[in-house]
Amino acid sequence: MKSYQIHSFEIFMDESGSQNESLVAAYKKLFDELLDPQHISSMGIFESLDFLSSAMSANPAVIEPLLRRKILPNLFFLMGSN
Repeated sequence: MKSYQIHSFEIFMDESGSQNESLVAAYKKLFDELLDPQHISSMGIFESLDFLSSAMSANPAVIEPLLRRKILPNLFFLMGSN
């Protein structure tokens, strides 16, 4: 069994599957599409909460730039729903 780390996902494959480079590439492509900030934002599964202004927003124009940041601004949070 081999483990592959792609973004924040971990894939476990048996030895025969791990030798198949096209299978690993297909998983990477799938995760790249699923984890795209624009795609996540358009699905509406995140809201932003700004404690300074007490504002909550599900607006993709607000959420997408936040998803692209490594560190959120002070007192700014992203909340996911599923």
